Amino acid sequence: MGGCPDYRLCRTIFAQDSVNIKTPLALGKIEPYKMEVTYDKTSHLIFPTAIRYVDLGSEYLIAGKAEDAENVLRVKAAVRSFETETNFRSLPMTGVITLLMCIIVPIPMR
Repeated sequence: MGGCPDYRLCRTIFAQDSVNIKTPLALGKIEPYKMEVTYDKTSHLIFPTAIRYVDLGSEYLIAGKAEDAENVLRVKAAVRSFETETNFRSLPMTGVITLLMCIIVPIPMR
């Protein structure tokens, strides 16, 4: 067997073989939370640990960590109205990504 001294310990694996391995997409899916935001009020999200990273889905949102609270994220609409839904992701120190889908409303539900 070529360069393998003991054929029982050697196995050839081809990249094409990985096509046969099926992994459900549901295992990697992150279910989004729904959030209503408004231009006139700031909403606060409280995470169990400090926030490492925030990614805004569009320029329609403003977000930032609250002063003296590494686990509190302030979120607000940057414009008075937008027609479509937008999103943002946050990554706290726990390493679990949180995905939020946002719509703008005149008065957010409590």
